[in-house]
Amino acid sequence: MYVFISSPNAIKAPKVINKSYNSFCSDDCLKRIVDGKLQCQCGEDNPDYEWSWENVKTPNIKISNDCREVLFHPIYSSGTGAVRGNKCLEQNIHHYWEVKIMSKLYGTDVMIGVGTAKILFSEWKYKFTSLLGNNSESWGYSYQGEIQHNNLKGSYGRQYGLGSIIGVHLDLCNGTLQYFLNREPLGVAFRGLKGKELYPMVSSTAAQSAIKITCCISKKPNLQMMCLNIITKHPGLYKQYRNIPGLTRIYDRNYFWIVPQIEHDEKKRLAELDEDVTLSLFNDRIFNRNKRFKPIRVISMFYDDELEGDGGVSEVFNIETSSDSSNSSEDINPVSGLSSDPDEPSTSQNSTNKSENGSSCKCSEEPAKCTSCILKSHIEDDSSSDSSLTCIL
Repeated sequence: MYVFISSPNAIKAPKVINKSYNSFCSDDCLKRIVDGKLQCQCGEDNPDYEWSWENVKTPNIKISNDCREVLFHPIYSSGTGAVRGNKCLEQNIHHYWEVKIMSKLYGTDVMIGVGTAKILFSEWKYKFTSLLGNNSESWGYSYQGEIQHNNLKGSYGRQYGLGSIIGVHLDLCNGTLQYFLNREPLGVAFRGLKGKELYPMVSSTAAQSAIKITCCISKKPNLQMMCLNIITKHPGLYKQYRNIPGLTRIYDRNYFWIVPQIEHDEKKRLAELDEDVTLSLFNDRIFNRNKRFKPIRVISMFYDDELEGDGGVSEVFNIETSSDSSNSSEDINPVSGLSSDPDEPSTSQNSTNKSENGSSCKCSEEPAKCTSCILKSHIEDDSSSDSSLTCIL
């Protein structure tokens, strides 16, 4: 089973990037184009070549520069051209290679990836198609930013074009395939490739499109690689590691594709943030629906024995925080929020008279002299106009 994983990641970008083409080269390099191809040497600082393109001889493919550069459809395009590497990639090895886009890309598709020897390129000579990934024997990354396998496409990374450098890390120890754009990792694109006999491949439908190998290396897994993989997952350790110049020079030369995986997909980050905010608002709504009353103060007052008979009564003033108070159950005690005892007489039964404003009061005939009314009036002045104040004696 093969899994498409869209988990874009990023590292520190190269110093000079032309954003219009997602190009590794500078604007000056893009201006120096001869016969539709770049003439600069940008990104060719790791001249290690363990394999090259097959030296095929067909009208729609021209191989040059020690079989490291391929020109598709030199005159005009009548279909899809493709070429594979001249070496099958060994199992239980980390393979990494980079190709540079030497011309402008357009048309149906230009793809970079891997495939088995079962693919017959001649079948697509007169058909325009996204070749790599249109069956179960190949896996490809399109210049339009999509990945494809078994004729299934998925959104993956940024588009690439003139001057872009695409890196491919095929881990045949774990069976994963990851792409890099201008030496920024885009995340694992495919899984389940372990045990397959794979070749590097490129395909194009664009006339006079040129692609060049800038490096291709392979490394056996070792303790250094394992340690560096662990270091890159911890920012603190990685920062200390980068402060050791001699060590970083050695590792950068041998394992320059092992870099910290830092998420940079803005859409994914915003989607996760929106999900968190929605969940928070939902939780707040549920919490506030159950929390209808909020005590604001508790004041003890002492009355004569003739009023209550046992010396003192506590008055509790509450502000109702929920506007939907009519939906509350009748057996809810508004003071404590707990279910009231059915045998206990309700507060309304103890109230004898009501003042004009609807509050319970035992001395409604002279409200100006009533301590409860004076205190209640004072609190109402301090509270907000939309709050309902209950006075329970």
